[in-house]
Amino acid sequence: MKHEVKGDYYELWQEHKDDYNPKFQKFFNEIVVNNAKTEK
Repeated sequence: MKHEVKGDYYELWQEHKDDYNPKFQKFFNEIVVNNAKTEK
């Protein structure tokens, strides 16, 4: 899953992350932010 989350997810995640459980937000946010940084 970590490798499949690319930059497109970053924008979507920022819009919808508040819809999810705080623990999942923390977990998934780390993946999305790290992958967005490595793509640039």
